[in-house]
Amino acid sequence: MTGEATFAVPAAQAKYQLTTTVTRSTKISKVSTRVDASWTFTSKKVSQATMPISTVTFRPVLGLDSTTKANITTKIPLTVTGAARRTAT
Repeated sequence: MTGEATFAVPAAQAKYQLTTTVTRSTKISKVSTRVDASWTFTSKKVSQATMPISTVTFRPVLGLDSTTKANITTKIPLTVTGAARRTAT
């Protein structure tokens, strides 16, 4: 999911939710064919703002069929990108 969009919102301070869904063919990914993401934020009137959206990417070591062995502990490395990466401890 990449891209940019502009949204007009009312001037009063309020809570908003931005939600997106991406689907992909089983030819690309037989295990995960849909990804949903949602960001909740509070906003009020400003001339212009860019939302500091962050994402997390999971990178477990899997077989070609996107599976791992059963009944074992599996480490799942992850990568945080965006605003949360700059403030994470």
